[in-house]
Amino acid sequence: MNWLEESISFDLPSQGEDYLLSRGVSRTLINELRFGWWDQITEPTDKLVLGRYKSMLRKFEGRVIVPIFSPQGRIVGVEARCLEGKHPKSLRLLTTQAQWNPLFVGLSPYAMERIWNGANVWIVEGIFDVTTLQRLLGNSSVVLGTMRASVTRKHLDFLKRTVKGSVFVAYDNDKTGQDSMKGYIDDQGRSRKGVVDKISSVGLSCSPVYYRGGKDPNEIWENGGDSALKKAFSLYV
Repeated sequence: MNWLEESISFDLPSQGEDYLLSRGVSRTLINELRFGWWDQITEPTDKLVLGRYKSMLRKFEGRVIVPIFSPQGRIVGVEARCLEGKHPKSLRLLTTQAQWNPLFVGLSPYAMERIWNGANVWIVEGIFDVTTLQRLLGNSSVVLGTMRASVTRKHLDFLKRTVKGSVFVAYDNDKTGQDSMKGYIDDQGRSRKGVVDKISSVGLSCSPVYYRGGKDPNEIWENGGDSALKKAFSLYV
């Protein structure tokens, strides 16, 4: 176990669990994705943390911790989500090991096993889009969040190496998300390839997902619950 894993308590206090349930996260996913609570006991040992993040670690207290797993199941980073309307709403910490791994939220050991077994993979942006769509799709698919509307070469290499099923991209319904998903023409008139084309270019079947009812899947759930979510994605489930 590394220093970062030792700094997370997976015994959530009631306010942490209540917050996650209010955002639509099922208890099953709370356990599978290993949501935790900051409980730093020892000083960091990772050189990148010591150089970049040490002064901000106290800000992680009182936040729900979202582990960022490597494909091998090691925690290589975290997102710390605030329970109330504080700013910033999330903080991110990445260890040295994160530099060599594809960074997704939702890539738990359970998810990794389903990917190896041929599950379809859905690509979204944030952690609550991950948990919202996962509750709709069930175990036949795995939902991964890239944490921004883009994919890196490490993401593409991971998908090419591990995915046996199809890939679906369901980025946010704002201009940034849609441009990134489908591609766009930049201010200099140059064509910029979208995430769907980038994933298709590595030999995978990849499709864009179009939906209505909110800016993102979690907003749809918050506005109308499971019935609104099912209606919004009825063409895909």
